[in-house]
Amino acid sequence: MFGWGKKSKNKDFKAILEKKLCLARENPEPIFDLSQCGLKSVPSGVYSLCKVFRKEILLLQENQLSSLSNGGNLVELSFLEVLDLGHNQFSVLPDDIIHLVNLQELRVNNNCLKTLPQAISNLHKLVVLDVSHNCLQSLPPCIGQLKSLQSLNLMLNPSLIRLPQELCFLVNTLKSLRIDVHTIEHPPSEITSQGTQRILQYFCEELGSEYQPLGNDNNLEAISTSSSLQHVRREESNLLDVYKRLEIKKNKKLQELMLVEKEIHEQKSKEYILQNQNKQDKEKLLGDLLKQQTRLENEVEKFQNQKEVERNKLIDHLVKVEDRAGQVINELVKANNNIRTSNQWLKDEDEMQRAGLFNQQTTLSIQRTKILNEMETLLREECLRLQEYEKIKSSIVKSSLDREIEWDEHICAKVFEREGHQNAIVAAVAADEVAQKAAVGVLLERGDLYTQQLIAQVLLVEQQLAVVTAVEVQRKKLNSEQHLNDLAMKRVTLSNLLVDLLSQQEKRRHHILSTLKKMEEVNTEQSGKKSADFWLRQYQKIMGLRPKAISSAQKALDQDLVNELVLCGVVHCLPFVAICDLQKLTVTELAKVGLSSQEEQKAVLRAVMKYNKQKEAQNLPSAPPSVGANLQSKELVATIPSENRNDVSTEMDPQNSASAPPLADEDVQNECVICFERTSEGIFVPCGHLCTCMMCAVKLFECPLCRSTIERLIKVMKA
Repeated sequence: MFGWGKKSKNKDFKAILEKKLCLARENPEPIFDLSQCGLKSVPSGVYSLCKVFRKEILLLQENQLSSLSNGGNLVELSFLEVLDLGHNQFSVLPDDIIHLVNLQELRVNNNCLKTLPQAISNLHKLVVLDVSHNCLQSLPPCIGQLKSLQSLNLMLNPSLIRLPQELCFLVNTLKSLRIDVHTIEHPPSEITSQGTQRILQYFCEELGSEYQPLGNDNNLEAISTSSSLQHVRREESNLLDVYKRLEIKKNKKLQELMLVEKEIHEQKSKEYILQNQNKQDKEKLLGDLLKQQTRLENEVEKFQNQKEVERNKLIDHLVKVEDRAGQVINELVKANNNIRTSNQWLKDEDEMQRAGLFNQQTTLSIQRTKILNEMETLLREECLRLQEYEKIKSSIVKSSLDREIEWDEHICAKVFEREGHQNAIVAAVAADEVAQKAAVGVLLERGDLYTQQLIAQVLLVEQQLAVVTAVEVQRKKLNSEQHLNDLAMKRVTLSNLLVDLLSQQEKRRHHILSTLKKMEEVNTEQSGKKSADFWLRQYQKIMGLRPKAISSAQKALDQDLVNELVLCGVVHCLPFVAICDLQKLTVTELAKVGLSSQEEQKAVLRAVMKYNKQKEAQNLPSAPPSVGANLQSKELVATIPSENRNDVSTEMDPQNSASAPPLADEDVQNECVICFERTSEGIFVPCGHLCTCMMCAVKLFECPLCRSTIERLIKVMKA
């Protein structure tokens, strides 16, 4: 590393130095010029470059050098002939200068030298020595050993007042001695003012040696011809040798330069080709990366758009489900209120049942065998379920343990044993009055329209609670907490409605039991004692009041249709709807089967219309209503009397009807949020969340979704 003198010109000095170093390498001339570069130290490797390129002249003047150590080893400058160190900051010259054995000219003017080293005496080929403008105080006596010295400049050294006597040894070579006459005290000024030869003569006289002055031009003419010719020939020979040497060096330098230029050109060509190749590869890579990035961005954007569309669809679906749930809640509340305020049909049905059950005078003869068979059939249905379960269990065990025959025999024995036990139970029913009474109660509860309406409403409320809970969970997953307060209000409303319906169901059950008890009391009062076949006769009457065809058709009705009848407040019309063809249902058909109320006819047609639209939406979810459905709707409207036709047509208009998904789509099966293994079966009161299975629910005191206290746990009813 090396520095420069002026910081403001660092950039210029650096450029100058680089340029001169480049010229030194390319120029075949034996000159290495590093002058005026602002150097504070010699650049590393300069001496090696001088040796490699055979430089004979090294110019380092006009810098700020104070040492020669950084440039390398001075031994590498042994062939150097000229060294210019003028206008620097040298205070001393190194002793290694002794290695410059071929040095002929040394210029160290304009420095800070106080003395010259003793090693300078070994520069036997030194011809010119310039030490002017320094701080020399004395000259070493060894200066007299410079046998080839011809010019010595000692000007402007104020502290130099004495010259060494050993200068007399240079009397045959020294031609020019430049000193300050007014500063030198020895020799005296009258001697120094007479010139170089007089000074040398003075020193010879002091030392007592013979003075042999150099000849002038006249003396040279007096030299013998032979000596002159020999001298001229010798000089000419030396000059020719020098010229040949220079030519050889020049040619060698030119060849080396040409080789270097050729190598540089080839290297540049290779670098250019490599750069172009790298540039092309880089552009290709950038192009590929850009294409890949663009493709990835497009795919990500497409994926995001798809996800956004799906999210919007899901949100729209949730909104529609919420709206549908709100409509169902309002209709349920309205239907429940209507039932509370107007139960005329229920009162009529109870009076008819009581009149038929308590009227002992018009009782027909008992068909004991037939009634027992029907009771046996009713109880056998329950037994068959258990038997079917045992058969399934037996088949599973048999398939997994084929090699264990004794297990099959054991299972078969158990099945036969259970069948025998069931037959014994059925046979005992005929003699068991309590079992007969229970069979009558079950039959009454199954045939009670009000009980069936309550059950249908409970199922619908539970279904809506599952839907609302699922919507709330989905909204939380989507980080969309809008309308959560509305959902909470709907849940609480549904929860209160469910509690009220269960309370009404329990009251209805007590009412049926009280009816059975009163029937038994009336029978005892009329006959004076308990009749052995009383409950068999009552069972026969109930079966007579409810034809089997109507009962079977009612069981075959779709639950969605039952839900629509519940929402329209005409669930008590199930027996009429059960025996009608839904595809050809008209006002005339309803009137024929006994449904005479025009309001109930309108409600039934409206419920059937909604049910048909739901089924069509399930089959064609994205298509508009079919022409057949529209024609069917128009046919249904056409069958209604003209004074009520506008109301029903408005309600059944596809444009005015709700576009929410059908109830079948809302029949979701929520997964337990605790175990994630079983279906949610427990409803928490009062929050209304349906989010856990019964096994997990019985262990909780707070709802896992809203953290509200659980006051009551209701198990969902299976449809």
